[in-house]
Amino acid sequence: MKNHAVESIDFPNGIVTDIIKAPTEEMAESQKQIKAELNKSGMTIKEAVICIMKAIPNPMTAKEIYKKIIEQGLYTFGAQNPVNVVRTTIEYACDNSDYSNRDAIPNFHYEKNGDGKRVYHLLGNTMARDTKTREHTKADSPSVSLANIVDLKEGKKGIRKILDTHFQRLHGYSNIVILWDAAQNELPMFLNDNAINSEGDLWGFVRSVFGREFSLSNPHIWRNTPTYPQNVRGIVINLARQCGGMVTREQINSFFSRIKIGAPTNQTLISQNELLFCDKAAFLLTESVNLTSDRCNAIARALQGLFSVENTPYIILRDIKPEWFACLPELQSSIYWTPLLLQEVLRIQPDIGYCIIMQNLKGQDYDTIGAAIVPCDSDIQTLADIVHRHCYNRFKLPINILAEELRVELRETGILEGNELIYNMHKALKDHRFAFDNEKQNIKILER
Repeated sequence: MKNHAVESIDFPNGIVTDIIKAPTEEMAESQKQIKAELNKSGMTIKEAVICIMKAIPNPMTAKEIYKKIIEQGLYTFGAQNPVNVVRTTIEYACDNSDYSNRDAIPNFHYEKNGDGKRVYHLLGNTMARDTKTREHTKADSPSVSLANIVDLKEGKKGIRKILDTHFQRLHGYSNIVILWDAAQNELPMFLNDNAINSEGDLWGFVRSVFGREFSLSNPHIWRNTPTYPQNVRGIVINLARQCGGMVTREQINSFFSRIKIGAPTNQTLISQNELLFCDKAAFLLTESVNLTSDRCNAIARALQGLFSVENTPYIILRDIKPEWFACLPELQSSIYWTPLLLQEVLRIQPDIGYCIIMQNLKGQDYDTIGAAIVPCDSDIQTLADIVHRHCYNRFKLPINILAEELRVELRETGILEGNELIYNMHKALKDHRFAFDNEKQNIKILER
């Protein structure tokens, strides 16, 4: 059996899955195969991928991208596993790829979706529905003249009826995608008689008829002007409000499936600090925490007291006793403080004076609990600093130790959890005080 390099990926449900990477010689062979794959028109695989991503800017898996390439006839593959060829092509050109021989100029970026799968998009792209509609929908579709509309009164009444149904079922929300689908079923004659043949055509009609009545931001339609951003993050914010301030990834995916828009990634959701992780794959509205200056000062005092009692330069986050969280400002009923929520609050409020030491590995889930809390002015700045301090107190240094033995030791202290760093110890402890052998199985821990 061939040797493969294995990388650990933590998915939202906490399960660690091993992503097997091809060894160097197989990577080289894959690159040759990619370069050799040219279709009759001369378009490369990368060019085909870029073409698809420009037309459909929602983050997509390699399989979805491959399917679109085939559907549009952009490329003819000769490889036995063309999806892997597409994936490898993209990975070589990802700005956050782990490949050491990736392309000099990156074109793509990957994230992980709610199912833990890698999804890819062009660098600089945000969620497609925030700025663009489907491939055949023009975001700047002009308003249409109503003078020549056949059966205008009946058409307006029919569209309003559909929208009212959506507003009732979707918390005051609709969009041109689901409106177009419904209109084709319920108003086919009206659409046909007025040459409304696409989402873009229908959007122009909706703008002309309902532009002053409803709040429109292509592709989104709201009954009333929303008090949240008019984009996919805003949709999740509204959903969380309807759910009492907290919403799970499962609820988000289900809702976006109903409105037929790609669900935003975790990175997108927390990017503007309107939503915080409060548990694995669960989000809390920042407004529910109500981070006033007084409440932030109360958090700082509680942490100061904890450090004073423990008399230690760092506090292991997972070791904080549940009853201590009662010292923190009270939250809304049915919402409770968790280590992950405290970590998120410290992330967005550095003025509190404490920060979290993370593993800082590429591809790490955004809802991974960090190793420890330290004062912002502490000389402890990395995971390696924490691990070395622990080893200094635990062993007589220098010492030679198995990497897995050290990982288990750290897991028992709460610095790590489960299978964290099972294959990535050498990446997390990239520090002169930790010398790994070539196989990354043994470590020599130096005294200083």
